[in-house]
Amino acid sequence: INKGGYIETMGNNVPRLNYRLDADGNPMGCAELLLEESKVNLVRQSENFASTWSKQQSTLTSDQIISPDGTKNGDKLTATGTSQARVEQSITTVTATSTISCFVKAGNNRYIALAQFGATGTPYVIFDLQNGGITNSASQATNKGIQKYPNGWYRIFMTYAHSSGDTYDIVKVVLCNNSTNYASSTIGEFAYIWGFQKEHNSNPTSYIKTEAS
Repeated sequence: INKGGYIETMGNNVPRLNYRLDADGNPMGCAELLLEESKVNLVRQSENFASTWSKQQSTLTSDQIISPDGTKNGDKLTATGTSQARVEQSITTVTATSTISCFVKAGNNRYIALAQFGATGTPYVIFDLQNGGITNSASQATNKGIQKYPNGWYRIFMTYAHSSGDTYDIVKVVLCNNSTNYASSTIGEFAYIWGFQKEHNSNPTSYIKTEAS
């Protein structure tokens, strides 16, 4: 995160000077050297939801809003159905512990969820984009959170585990119309999404952009 509060993607072996964000999503203090263990983002086309992502009971309009990296590449997700209006992607690599995260911004909706299909218990978390909180979650979502970024954006995340018999991992961003049921959507509600990440970790690391299809 640079001094202006925007995310910058850096090359390998380049020192990263990072500004922490305060509770309101504003950069604070002096830059610090960001040191993290090496991780891989396992989703394809992490910013281009119109490509390798499947749209279910929803439409996706590309490049509608300024994203957390400061360019107009934030996508608009709009519900066209009433049950789990979403984008999703199937991941071929199944691991014991995974963390998924996405940058989201409210449109005319209030609630949005991260969900997963394929792991034991079908973990999910519902987030409130009006007050920046969590309203409901499955017990299988063992670690979850929401962090405020500049210009009304949030980064939401959850951690879950696969059992030895699980064979697939479908990750989702879901528009929902209430605080307790992520499967219920309202036609016409929309939100903005950008920068999805899935990693083998129990916490989200800094964002890793992917472009491969």
